[in-house]
Amino acid sequence: EVKAEFTLTVEKGDAPVVDGSWTTMAYTTHEEYMTAEKDTKLKVKGVVTHVSPLKDGQVTYTIQNGVDGYYVYAQDAVKFPVELGKVYEVGGYKKYYNGLNEIVNVEYCIELEEEITYTVNDLAGLNAADLDAMAPYQASIVKGEATFSNGTVGTKAYSFYAMVNGNSTTFRVDPAYMSAEDFEEINAMITVAVNGASFEFSGIMTAFGYGKATPQIVITSPDHIKFEEMSTEELLDA
Repeated sequence: EVKAEFTLTVEKGDAPVVDGSWTTMAYTTHEEYMTAEKDTKLKVKGVVTHVSPLKDGQVTYTIQNGVDGYYVYAQDAVKFPVELGKVYEVGGYKKYYNGLNEIVNVEYCIELEEEITYTVNDLAGLNAADLDAMAPYQASIVKGEATFSNGTVGTKAYSFYAMVNGNSTTFRVDPAYMSAEDFEEINAMITVAVNGASFEFSGIMTAFGYGKATPQIVITSPDHIKFEEMSTEELLDA
């Protein structure tokens, strides 16, 4: 029953000091973002399409403007908070990591009072398994139709495979991108999926691979994958 009292004074912290060169810098094009060398200064603008929390108050998110998407990694969310659906101007530096083109070490991030739309890029007729063909769509949201090939669910991040426009394509499911409930719901769908099952999808186009990078479509919600119901005959054939 030992007790004590003290006075706690809470004061508003200082706003982050922003290098003035960020405000006058021209926006980086998507091609420049993809081809820039390590530590190149990059500045982009767009609406946040997905946010994932990391440790130590950091977030990773995608930002998209029209058809162009950008991937921001490990931003200090205490210093520079971001919210899904809001528009931001972001400045950081280029990093390439095993297929991922990233904007890291963010020094500048301000919310803009303007509306920006983004395009869900349709992959119809495109080779979703070709790294060069998918380069313009990296970090943007894509959609299409596919035929399930195979895949085994896991308690951690895993991949499953499907034919998209006749090409075997990698789909990625990562619990870091969604709630535990959403992860379990996607797992339930993949567990019962049979070879040849058709489905519609939308997800974030990215790339990853130790040694050789491979395009991957990241599914971030069970709402973004919809299997067609199969007839008894189709199930027997499968």
